[in-house]
Amino acid sequence: MISKTLFVLTLSLCVSGVLIQSPSVERVTEGQTARLQCTVRNAAVSHTYVYWYRKLPGKDWESVLFDEPPNRITRGAGFTERFQSSRDTSSNSFILTITMVQPSDTAVYYCTVGGSDSRKGSLLNVTSVNVPVLIQSPSVERVTEGQTARLQCTVRNAAVTHTDVHWYRELPGKDRERVLTQDTGNNMHRSPGITERFQPSRHTSNNSFILTITMVQPSDTAVYYCSVWGDISGNGTQLNVTTPLSDPVLMQYPTVSKVPEGQAVDLQCAMYNASVIDTDVHWHYQRAGYHTEWLISQFVNGTITKSRDSHHRFQPSRNVGSNSYILTIVNVTLSDTAVYRCSVWSYIHGAGTQLNVTGENVPVLIQSPSVERVTEGQTARLQCTVRNAAVSRALVYWDRERPGKDREMLLIDEPRNSITRGPGITERFQSSRHTSNNSFILTITMVQPSDTAVYYCSVWGSVWGKGSRLNVTILIQSPSVERVTEGQTAQLRCTVRNAAVSHTDVHWYRELPGKDRERVLTQDTGNNIHRSPGFTERFQPSRHTSNNSFILTITMVQPSDTAVYYCSVWGDISGNGTQLNVTNQKVQHVTQSPSVERVTEGQTARLQCTVRDAAVSGILVIWDRERPGKDRELVLVDEPSNSITRGPGFTERFQSSRHTSNNSFILTITMVQPSDTAVYYCSVGGSNWGKGSRLNYPTVSKVPEGQAVDLQCAMYNASVIDTDVHWHYQRAGYHTEWLISQFVNGTITKSRHSHHRFQPSRNVSSNSHILTIVNIKPSAANEEQLLLPW
Repeated sequence: MISKTLFVLTLSLCVSGVLIQSPSVERVTEGQTARLQCTVRNAAVSHTYVYWYRKLPGKDWESVLFDEPPNRITRGAGFTERFQSSRDTSSNSFILTITMVQPSDTAVYYCTVGGSDSRKGSLLNVTSVNVPVLIQSPSVERVTEGQTARLQCTVRNAAVTHTDVHWYRELPGKDRERVLTQDTGNNMHRSPGITERFQPSRHTSNNSFILTITMVQPSDTAVYYCSVWGDISGNGTQLNVTTPLSDPVLMQYPTVSKVPEGQAVDLQCAMYNASVIDTDVHWHYQRAGYHTEWLISQFVNGTITKSRDSHHRFQPSRNVGSNSYILTIVNVTLSDTAVYRCSVWSYIHGAGTQLNVTGENVPVLIQSPSVERVTEGQTARLQCTVRNAAVSRALVYWDRERPGKDREMLLIDEPRNSITRGPGITERFQSSRHTSNNSFILTITMVQPSDTAVYYCSVWGSVWGKGSRLNVTILIQSPSVERVTEGQTAQLRCTVRNAAVSHTDVHWYRELPGKDRERVLTQDTGNNIHRSPGFTERFQPSRHTSNNSFILTITMVQPSDTAVYYCSVWGDISGNGTQLNVTNQKVQHVTQSPSVERVTEGQTARLQCTVRDAAVSGILVIWDRERPGKDRELVLVDEPSNSITRGPGFTERFQSSRHTSNNSFILTITMVQPSDTAVYYCSVGGSNWGKGSRLNYPTVSKVPEGQAVDLQCAMYNASVIDTDVHWHYQRAGYHTEWLISQFVNGTITKSRHSHHRFQPSRNVSSNSHILTIVNIKPSAANEEQLLLPW
């Protein structure tokens, strides 16, 4: 027997370490081999003693063996050579191997090194060859609220037809509780509070018990266990019930990390809507000009698998406190330069971290400006200055990363000025090199809102600049025409995209009829107001961060205030103007109805314009319309003599009439078409306008099988780039169901019924949400008949 006095003395001479035993539970069948691992940190197993002991159920501790270097083994009383100790220097672990295991070997086994023990131990369960074994699948089941979950428990060494089954569950932070029992006569005994949503069944075809849970609820989230014979249980299935919009979101940071060669770097991947301890993580990398490749994976049980290209310098870990995955790379080399991405559940990915490793003689790229702001239609010029290399001899890559999208290649400029552009990139994007200041220049002409992105330059394929953010700033003024009566208050709005109103001065100008533009006032970022001479406190500026807008409020308006008002930022970026018309109180009042008219294609729409303080029989009426994303256009003019003049392209489908019974003008549109969707305005006297009637209709889109269709959802009074969109569908005779969502940060979440054929997008120019469906199928005809954005 091993002397405990000798054991304590020898341990006092060892270096204290941290011990991690695995697995926590080892289940083997009688006659097989069990392998228990004890991993050591802060000490080398090749120079360290290890002591293995065990505790049998209801008995005292007993010594198994003592292993001192180099592998001199002393066994405790009664322990044969079935118990073998070894050292694995690759993982710095001690291994206890037990061959030809017997039921009497069932115990908790502990390792002790350098005065420290693992405390938790490894439970070894040895089952008889004829004892039932329960295998539960899947290990994790994820379903959306309202759906059905199906948990399976496969039995070995026993027939499900001759065995009672008990189902238990363990809610987070609570003790295990019985759900129900199904006896061999298929009688069910549910615990209090368990309803018929929980249904057990047994399948003889695959000798399995099934627990079906219908209309799952978030409160059903738990670990579910099957059990037979009272003490034999499965390994459990974790059921996670999520809401339709609660799929995990992965946020990676930093987005770009620059590290000198030889140092270490931590790449972080924060998770939302799920826990890192319940989820496997996979890391991939992509070098410039190459495909994405798998690097390393870490599973919930702690197992780590690596690709052939993965080195021991790459180590994944979890930070439970910040609910993040960490990829640590030590002793970085230039070849580690790449984009690293984390992923879970095989289809949820982080946006990636660009790791740039630099050396003493590696080129350094300095991009300027850090932020370039231009107005749509202007020219942007981004500079990339090079140190430690001559631009005349270097190849340069230009990439860009648009909000919510992956980085894409713009162009490659070779030293002989041969330019290769990426797919969809036109000659608006020009590259040049200036030897005078050793810089590359990317020139973008006729910039568009879709050009808003971070632009990166790169040389040698692996050295990158920090990026230049190009903001194509747009000022949207609303309304385009504001009509108020003398003495009232006018409010003019200027909404800003791609810049924050809280960090920007605003200038308001106006242009009186027949006069030059003049400054009204300036409001700086400190909210100090500087009015031009002649402008009183009737003119008040403000800024609203909630909708990122500037507001000009004019109180007690006067006819002399009639003008076009413009907002401006940074001195040269202006809005499209708002026409303010001030009328006296005796001018005719116009009321339009209905405010929204909804009709089906092919039907007739009827829009009414009621006049006060004037007779419709003796005045002229003008009908205009404003379609989504387009300028206002003339529909028709109806003179008192009933002489109608229509605008270009308007047919006799558009008819005007006047009803003296209610003093109203009527615009009738027959056989309405999708292109008739617009806001229609009436005007009397040439200057007094109604507030408009919106003509909408639910569209029907007929598409041949195999083709694609774009479903458009135009937005008014808000911007699509600032708004999440959710698409739903409704089959004939069924309830409406959620299909897909697109969030302002670019994240897309899909229901289980959503296929990769369904893709949401935004069209900023028409301020519309788009749902594209490709490869239309007959089986989806009803599904795709009615798609509603909510």
